[in-house]
Amino acid sequence: MTSVLIVDDEPLFRRSVRDLLASRRPSLELLVAGDGREALQILDRREVDLVLTDVRMPEVDGLALISQLSERPQWIPVIVITAHGTPALRDTLLGGGALRFLEKPLDVDELLRALDELLAGGAGHLAGITAAGVAQLVSLEGKTCRLRLRRAGAGGASGSLFFEAGTLVDSQHGNLVGNDAALRVLSWGNCVVDVGPLGQHRGLVTYPLHHLLIESARLADEAGRHGDLEEDEGALDRAFAAISSLPPRPNSSVPAPASTDERMQQTHTPERDMANINDSLNAIMDIEGGVAAALVDWESGLTLGTIGGGSFDIELAASGNCSVVKAKMGVMRQLGLKGVIDDILITLEDQYHLIRPLGKSPSLFLYVSIDRKKGNLGLARHKLKAVEENLVL
Repeated sequence: MTSVLIVDDEPLFRRSVRDLLASRRPSLELLVAGDGREALQILDRREVDLVLTDVRMPEVDGLALISQLSERPQWIPVIVITAHGTPALRDTLLGGGALRFLEKPLDVDELLRALDELLAGGAGHLAGITAAGVAQLVSLEGKTCRLRLRRAGAGGASGSLFFEAGTLVDSQHGNLVGNDAALRVLSWGNCVVDVGPLGQHRGLVTYPLHHLLIESARLADEAGRHGDLEEDEGALDRAFAAISSLPPRPNSSVPAPASTDERMQQTHTPERDMANINDSLNAIMDIEGGVAAALVDWESGLTLGTIGGGSFDIELAASGNCSVVKAKMGVMRQLGLKGVIDDILITLEDQYHLIRPLGKSPSLFLYVSIDRKKGNLGLARHKLKAVEENLVL
């Protein structure tokens, strides 16, 4: 049976992804781990066909997990979920091989497509982790570190990429440094990766990672057509001729690396008690005229629990309202408005749709659909407030 390992420190997120895949891909064997360390323990005991992981986790994070996986004899395809992608970066995720990136809020159809494509290829037909793929992950997550990469085959060539707060600042490969080394290293596929502290560097990379990735992809393509470029002295000249008209990376101050305490605050989310979620949703359905209700994580786009609905598609309504909440939060930030949103009301001819963001867990909201002819909006708001107060998160 094909197996997928889901790695995330959020119990509700793990459960939601597991339930989603169990429903949409019932033939899969689904395993879960709370962080990279637990995932590696599972992988030491048994084989897994694909890993789906978040990046920011306590103990062993997603980047460290990928580094460990790259050292194994057979590369396991990985889907990485990041909250820090942008359309421009997503469109230039070049040469990722068996490493795919998905952004929060999670698009379910995009997740299923990536899953199907990676599993259909089989590990023996995938390129493994590429230098370009792992470099983009470090950039997306704003990491400060040194990547030591060893190329599989080709005499085991090795090189380093230096990142400060996600910005590529230097590179080394043999006698090459700076831009020259970065272009060569970023063109490598199927690498073993070691992630370490930044250490000393000379800051010799002057072009943005985006530009270097585009040209390194061309170098990799040229290598595929004409053989290894390690001995091709003209390859770098051709590369720099192509990017010579591009602006160099602007100088900017780089924030100091986060302290251990700060990193833990960024990555650690308290365990959520799921025991009374169903009770809370049942309580919402006691609202007179209640049609359906849900608890939703608007950042990930996943529905964590639903009740009711009948012919009303509560799953679709709940996930669709993630965009409503996200847009409202964005407008408040742009206007500089402070305070907490009590609720968002959508009034239709026959229904009220009431959304209540949770003050003690800002990424979640309660959603209820109410029949206007039977329900009382004031009482419904009072009930939602009471449910939130009793909900254990």
